[in-house]
Amino acid sequence: MRHVKLTVCEWEEIGELGFVPNIFSRWNSYNPTQGNALAHDLMEHSTKETGEIYQELKALGAYLYVRDFTRNIPDFWSREGGLLGKLNRVGENISSDLVNIYRDIDEYAGDSSIPEIAPRRFSKGIEDLLRPIFIKFRNTAVNIWRGENDVEEGDEFDDCPYADKLDLIEAWIREGYYLARKRYKGEYVYHVFEAITRESNKFFQNNEVFEGEVVTLSYNLDGHCRITRNERNYW
Repeated sequence: MRHVKLTVCEWEEIGELGFVPNIFSRWNSYNPTQGNALAHDLMEHSTKETGEIYQELKALGAYLYVRDFTRNIPDFWSREGGLLGKLNRVGENISSDLVNIYRDIDEYAGDSSIPEIAPRRFSKGIEDLLRPIFIKFRNTAVNIWRGENDVEEGDEFDDCPYADKLDLIEAWIREGYYLARKRYKGEYVYHVFEAITRESNKFFQNNEVFEGEVVTLSYNLDGHCRITRNERNYW
C-alpha cells in the first residue's frame, strides 16, 4: 500500500481547490489538481521530478503504458475502429499533448532544452504496437502545432519549437514507457488510475473541504484506494 500526503490548496488562476502531493515539493510550478490529473501525476510521473520538459515527455510514455497498453486491450481497442485506428488516435493524442507541454513551458518561462538520450528498443510485439503510434505522431506533431497557432507551412511565424526535435522527443517517450513498464512489473494498472481518479473526485464532491487541510491518499496495485482525513484539521 502506498501512502501519499496531500494538502488542499487553491489554484488561484481558476479559483478552485485541488490537491498538492507532498512528494512533488521540488516541482517548479505545480498547480493543485484532482481527478485524472492527480492520478496522472501519481502514476505517470516520478517523485523526484521538478517539471522539466523531458520529464513531461517521459510522462507521455508512462501514459502510453498505464492508460493505453494496460486497459483491456482487445475489447477496448476493437470498439474504436480496430487496432490500427486506435494506434493512430494514440499518435494524434501524443501530438496534441506535446503542443500543451510546450504551451505550458512558454507560459511559465521554463527551460525547453531536452537532454540527449538513446532510444529504447523493445520486443517485436511491443515495437509492432509502438511503430504505428510514432509514425502517426511524426506525421501530425508539427501540423497540429500549426493548427493550434493558426499558421501554415512557410508562414513567417511557422516556427514550431520542436520541429527539429522529434527523434529526441520520441526517445524520451520511449524511456517513459520503459520506466513505467518496469515500475509496474508489466502488470495491468489502469484500474488503479481509475480508482485514484474516482476517490479524488468523490472527496471534493461529497465533503466540505478546507484549504490547508492535509489528507492521506492510500492505494495499491490491486485497485484498493481511500482518502483519510486528519480529524485535527477541524479543531
